[in-house]
Amino acid sequence: MASFVELRGAEQYRALGKQLRGAANRDLKRELNKAITKATRPTVKEIRAQARKSLPKKGGLNVYVSRSSFRTKKRMSRNPGVLIIASKKRSDGKKADLRAINRGRLRHMLFGNRHHWYPQAVPPGFWEKGLQKTVDRSSREMQEAMDAVARKILSRSNIN
Repeated sequence: MASFVELRGAEQYRALGKQLRGAANRDLKRELNKAITKATRPTVKEIRAQARKSLPKKGGLNVYVSRSSFRTKKRMSRNPGVLIIASKKRSDGKKADLRAINRGRLRHMLFGNRHHWYPQAVPPGFWEKGLQKTVDRSSREMQEAMDAVARKILSRSNIN
C-alpha cells in the first residue's frame, strides 16, 4: 500500500535533488531526507489511528492493520515527490492486501479450514481519511525543509 504525497514545490524538489547530487552536499541531502521523514510522521500516526478507529475491532483487524510497518520514500528526479508505503506480513509469510482493505474488501478463511476463503465488507478509506487530515501540515513542513536547504545551498555558493 503506497500513497503519493504531491509536493506543492515538486519542481523545486527536483532542482534541489540536482544540486544535492554532489559529494559536498551529502550532509544537506541527509538533513532534507530527515526533515521529510519527520514531516510524514504525523500522517503515519493518523493513518494508524484511522485504522484503529474505522476498521472492525472484533477479530482484531483494526489493531492488525494499525501495526503495519511504514516507510517514507523520497524521489528527487523524475516525478519528484514523497511516497508513504505500508506493508504487513501475514502469518504465512505473504503480504497482506492493505489496498483491498482500504477499498473495503477483506478475505478471510473459515476458522480451521484454510481451503474456504470468504469475502467480507469492511468500512473503506482508512488510508485516505488519515492522509486528508494531515497532508496540508506535512506538505507545509516539507516545503519549509526544502526552503531551509535551498538557503543553505545558496549561502554555500555565495561563500565560494
